[in-house]
Amino acid sequence: MTARLLLLLLGLVPLCLSAQILYKYVDDAGQVHYTDRPPADAASEEMDIQVDSLLGPAEISARRADYAARLQNVASGRVVIFTTDWCRVCKKAKRYMDNHSIAYSERDIEKSDSARRDYERLGGKGVPLLQVGQQTMHGFNAGSLDRLLARQ
Repeated sequence: MTARLLLLLLGLVPLCLSAQILYKYVDDAGQVHYTDRPPADAASEEMDIQVDSLLGPAEISARRADYAARLQNVASGRVVIFTTDWCRVCKKAKRYMDNHSIAYSERDIEKSDSARRDYERLGGKGVPLLQVGQQTMHGFNAGSLDRLLARQ
């Protein structure tokens, strides 16, 4: 019985390891695709995936501190959030801040060229991107935002 269980667990190890590899390829129509298996008929690029947060997709960094400080000084709110209209996580973050009376300034990166440039200077990887003082949060996690605000 113990030997069977051990064999079963050892058989699952390759499955766990292969789940961490991600391949990126572009099809004939120019569409970018991501998959866990390399495509047979297209050249692909193996992606290096790094988990930056145990709490979720939010990643907090102090990079670009000088620019972040300048951006914070011009912002009307305590938090600057870079968004798009179609981003559901952006809506969730704004709803959370509204419900908790957290002042913020919203900048849509698709409607404003200056917002897009600021977003790129801050190392934007996706939306939402939140700026709190000199700290940048890529993604949204309520607990992480609360901890950032508590440090201010």
